[in-house]
Amino acid sequence: MAGLNRPGRPHLGPRDVVTARLAAAVYDAIGAAAATHGIDLSKYLADVIAEHVGRPDLMRWLDQGLLPLMPPRRNSEGDNGIRDHLTIRLPVPVRKAVDAAAAQHGIDRSTYLADVIAAHVGRPDLMRRLGQEVMPLAM
Repeated sequence: MAGLNRPGRPHLGPRDVVTARLAAAVYDAIGAAAATHGIDLSKYLADVIAEHVGRPDLMRWLDQGLLPLMPPRRNSEGDNGIRDHLTIRLPVPVRKAVDAAAAQHGIDRSTYLADVIAAHVGRPDLMRRLGQEVMPLAM
C-alpha cells in the first residue's frame, strides 16, 4: 500500500504534563503568538518556558533567541478573567527547573508558570506572585 513507509513524527523525548491557569488576556495573546508561528499553544509555551529556565537547547518549535518579552500592553476592562487550566508538555529537565524555581519563590508550579507567561506577553499587571514586593515580617 502506498504511503505506509512515511516517517512518523520525530520523538521529542520524555515530557511531563503541567498546567497553568492564565488570565483571559494572557491566554488570548499566547494564542495569537502561537498561531503566528503555526503551532499549538502547548508547543509554543514549552519553548517559551524552556528558554526562560535557561534550556534553549530543548526548544523544538521556535528559533532560539526569537522570544524576547513582548512590549507591555495597556490594561483594559475584563482582563482579569481566568481561563481553565492550559496543558503544557514540558521536557523533563525543563519541568524540573520550573519546579526548582517555583519552590525558590515559595509558590506552586501553576502560579509560577502563569506569571512567567504573563511577563512574556508584556502583562506584568496580570502576574499574581512573581515580582511582587513582599512586606518583611516584624521581628
